[in-house]
Amino acid sequence: MRRRPLVVGAAAFLGCGYLLLAIAPAYADPSTSIRSVSGVDGRLQIVLNGDDLGGQTLDPNSVAVTLDGRSTRATATTVAAARAVYLQRRVVLVIDTSGSMAGAGIEGAKKAASAYLRAAPKDVAVGLVTFADKAQLVAAPSLDRTAVARSIPGLTARGETALYDGVTVALATLGRAGLRSIVLLSDGADTASRAPLAAVLPALKTSGARLDAVAFRTNDAVGATLQQMAGVSSGRLLGAGNEKALTDAFRTAATVLASQVIVNAEVPPELAGRQATVGITVTAGGATLTDEVVTVLPARVATAFDAVPLPSLPPAPPVGFAASEATLVWGLTALFVAVLGIVLLAGKSMNRKERAGGRQRRLLSLYTLTGRPTPVRQETTVLGDSQIAQSALELAGRIARRRGIEERLTFTLERAAVPMRANEWLLLIVAVSSGAMLFLFLLSGSPLGAGLGLVLGALLPGRWLAFKARRRQAAFEEAMPDALQLLAGSLSAGFSFPQAIDAVAREGTEPIAGEFGRAVAEARLGIPVEDSLESIAQRMDSENFHWVVIAVRTQRSVGGNLAEVLTIVAQTMRDRARLQRQVRTLSAEGRMSAYVLIGLPIGIAAYLFTFRNSYVAPLYTEAVGIFMLAGAVVLLGMGWLWMRKIIKVEV
Repeated sequence: MRRRPLVVGAAAFLGCGYLLLAIAPAYADPSTSIRSVSGVDGRLQIVLNGDDLGGQTLDPNSVAVTLDGRSTRATATTVAAARAVYLQRRVVLVIDTSGSMAGAGIEGAKKAASAYLRAAPKDVAVGLVTFADKAQLVAAPSLDRTAVARSIPGLTARGETALYDGVTVALATLGRAGLRSIVLLSDGADTASRAPLAAVLPALKTSGARLDAVAFRTNDAVGATLQQMAGVSSGRLLGAGNEKALTDAFRTAATVLASQVIVNAEVPPELAGRQATVGITVTAGGATLTDEVVTVLPARVATAFDAVPLPSLPPAPPVGFAASEATLVWGLTALFVAVLGIVLLAGKSMNRKERAGGRQRRLLSLYTLTGRPTPVRQETTVLGDSQIAQSALELAGRIARRRGIEERLTFTLERAAVPMRANEWLLLIVAVSSGAMLFLFLLSGSPLGAGLGLVLGALLPGRWLAFKARRRQAAFEEAMPDALQLLAGSLSAGFSFPQAIDAVAREGTEPIAGEFGRAVAEARLGIPVEDSLESIAQRMDSENFHWVVIAVRTQRSVGGNLAEVLTIVAQTMRDRARLQRQVRTLSAEGRMSAYVLIGLPIGIAAYLFTFRNSYVAPLYTEAVGIFMLAGAVVLLGMGWLWMRKIIKVEV
């Protein structure tokens, strides 16, 4: 009877010891393992993993490579820093959602998966597979982890445990190319899989994918099964007895990816094509780690893409309006606040205007026959004649006058023949800026997109207005010689000067006809003809027409043959226009070269930022990249100014 407690204690001790041995790799000494070996361009390309480093990382500068005991030259860097296209990394999280995980288990699994998404390097594509009665792919591996993050809160625990089927689905999802890993979480033995363990183990061994298993409150048999799957794939078994340990285990699995190192080693010609033992030595936090593998050294020079095929990553989930519900909510909230602010400002201005209008009607009632107030007619604008539109226009007009831009903006609108006033144009810019800001914010889901939309919305209408004004101004200059010739002919035929201007307004082409017609209308209202013509010169910003106005003023002051003067001016303008066209023809090659040299880097940068963002991300995420980008912008601007100075010829 006294021996029975001793026997039970010994059995319990041995059972605990067996379980600790099964889970021991999670708490072993620091080590390194060769993750993959391939031949690239006559060199060996080796990927190293660092396990149980205790917060340390593998030192790429300390890597040494031997081939059958012979040292060879090698260089190393972290996989994340290499950013090699043919080394894209993919990970599938395989989560047990069977009934035994209900309660604290499934909640801990959700927290652990979210922690893995945060800890994994940004260049790693992460997917999600769950298994209960059957295994299913929840989210395909993608660099955009939004789909995985959205699906984690909805995980529920019920049903049986199809553990082996979950691993099979993960292997099929990962494919055969690139650096692939599986992080498996399970708390019980398989009870519902179609594939047996005897079929899963060889598939893991030949797939080249690494499996790290997390045993959550498992017994000895389950721990041994998970240890088998991890062992055949050069992975590890991590133990977790509670939610915190579960999250720590997933973070540990993510740190392995963060510490991966890629090594390029030269192969001596005499060893090419032979089987050799590749030895690796590397340090991590003062500890020297080693590993070796037997492989056939590359016998020919091969391209990187021939040696290791490009992985075909599944398409990333769509980004934009469906990328994030939070983005949509914030965007709609910003729109509501903006509309509310505009309505409040317009309402305040409307109340002030209504009070002023009421006072005006009371004063006007003194001069009516009935003594009743006379309604004040609202001015109709392109935005309508509602009270809110009138108040908004009044507010924009006050801002334009206070900033001193009303007169300049009015001239530009008249030069471009845009039938709007300055306050109306300002409201249009506000509307376009708000719409562009909201659209790009919802499309990109980032404040950077909103800022870009605000800048584009504020600048593009102004650029369009300036372009339209320049085009109309160029048309005015081009039609001016013919208009002056018509004006001179009318004067020679005996017309008075106002009649000659009216003839140009009726017979000329736009924009000459419109501008001269406006001068005729102003003259009929009593404005001197010379002042009306001077207004045209100022409005169209035409130096040539300004000289025409000077000639008219001189002739009307001291006399002379105005028709002859206008004929000479028209001929001079034609000669200058012909010379300008000849200069533009001779400088066309230089201008085209300038456009290509300036537009090419901008276009390529825009393409990469849009479709290969990870390739150019260091330019705005790292200090050196930011300095390089700023230097490139400065040099590009200097080059543009220099080439513009070269190709610009004054006539």
